[in-house]
Amino acid sequence: MLRKLFIISNDKQFTERVNMMSVMLKKLNYFIDLRTTVPENPELPDNKVFYIIADLDSDDIFSYISEIRNNESVKYNKIIGVYSEDNPETKIRAFKTGCDTVMMKEEFLTLFDSIVK
Repeated sequence: MLRKLFIISNDKQFTERVNMMSVMLKKLNYFIDLRTTVPENPELPDNKVFYIIADLDSDDIFSYISEIRNNESVKYNKIIGVYSEDNPETKIRAFKTGCDTVMMKEEFLTLFDSIVK
């Protein structure tokens, strides 16, 4: 089964690590389609996206998440919010804005293969 992932982040280190992990899983015969966009020039994902990964450290990310939730074609897609520093206010705001789950970036990277399998 094809897993389409859509990442909204301007954290190059994070996106490169996710890309590297995707390549490793592809070599193990997992079908992953990874697409990355930046919050400064965002594009909406299509309705076939398995997960949307939103970097909560990025500027204007909460308005982008709201835009996704208000768009009929993608509003039911799962959104994972990731962040670098533990901040309860960020978590609360992320859930209120529309994230389905929120976790630290390192936690996401540790669980990446379990999440996309």
